[in-house]
Amino acid sequence: MEDILCEMMTNPDRMKRLLRGLCDYHKKVITGFAKAGAHAYFTTDDLGAQETLMFSKEIFRDMFLPLYEELAAHCHNMGVDFWFHCCGAITDILDDFIAAGIDVIHPIQPIAMDQQKIAKKYRNKITFLAGIDVQYLLPRGSVQDVINGTKKLIDTFDHEEGGCILAASNGIMPETPLENIEAWLKTAESYGREKRLSYK
Repeated sequence: MEDILCEMMTNPDRMKRLLRGLCDYHKKVITGFAKAGAHAYFTTDDLGAQETLMFSKEIFRDMFLPLYEELAAHCHNMGVDFWFHCCGAITDILDDFIAAGIDVIHPIQPIAMDQQKIAKKYRNKITFLAGIDVQYLLPRGSVQDVINGTKKLIDTFDHEEGGCILAASNGIMPETPLENIEAWLKTAESYGREKRLSYK
């Protein structure tokens, strides 16, 4: 990772060749998935640290954004949606993701982003694959904390027109108590159903 970040600054043309190769590879995979009947393509690039982007918006817009636009366009041309995972503090580039044509964004990472502000600002502009906190809440919280946190996540992102899918914000850590995972899943199903029915 350190070498890649340095390469962006010291040899940007070489870095762009690498990214071009990755983009072309993704397009071939997207084509294969679409032909097999897939409804969406889900890929990932972690561009944010806990408090800020890993590099400047200028570098992102120069090196990455044109390729995301290309991938989103290829997905849509093939009749599939473009789902994208990007951890960290990426608030500053959400407008770019939406303009690029990304359909679903994951996870709106707790701690790194203000979920309530994001949900309010970008509702009806992009679908949220909203992630429950796997860093602190699931592994360290009580069962009641997890229940409350799950309900808060649903209340934050779900609304009558839709636009919310529930998920973990990343891989669930092995030290996470099983009762917390059970509380998360049961609450997501029961409270999520209750929330949806309330709109009727």
